[in-house]
Amino acid sequence: LDQWGVMHNGKNGYKHTIDCVEKIFNKKNKIIIISNSSVRKKITIERLPKLGFDPIFFNEVMTSGEMVWRYLKDKNDSFIKKLNNCYFIYDETKKYSQDFILGLNNYNFVKNLEDADFILGTSVNSKLKTIDFLPILIEALKKNIPFICGNPDYETLDYKNHGLAVMEMSHRSKEFVSIAEQAKHDFIDL
Repeated sequence: LDQWGVMHNGKNGYKHTIDCVEKIFNKKNKIIIISNSSVRKKITIERLPKLGFDPIFFNEVMTSGEMVWRYLKDKNDSFIKKLNNCYFIYDETKKYSQDFILGLNNYNFVKNLEDADFILGTSVNSKLKTIDFLPILIEALKKNIPFICGNPDYETLDYKNHGLAVMEMSHRSKEFVSIAEQAKHDFIDL
């Protein structure tokens, strides 16, 4: 199962999914959560009861954040073996976001981009917009600094408290048209 939009809306589990997961579990079927969330597996499992799910119903949890963490921790890949100094982009308002780097002892986490040989991006403060990172990304591009992304989608399910992800909105809705217009203006400004 995917998490966002299938199991929950970021705040509450969907009753029909909670019931369905329990029925699947009771029939002795295996259930795996696969998500592009930037959080680690442990955080995802700890959060399940708050969303109305019993963690014992799930055989495995895999998030993109967990995959990135393991990739960095193992350092088996020739690309990763060359990397040592990390400029870490995360949501400083959330402890789990800051804790993402725990155990990644083979890296130096630097405060200045000019000291980095790669950027790790997991989550960002919700008060920031994607365009706010443009100066960092342009500088990284000039210096050929690679970016490892722990969360491939920036906008989450509950877009501005509408209860829907952008992808779920009708392309004719007022909200979607507004997003498209803003993207067009941002692109022209660029």
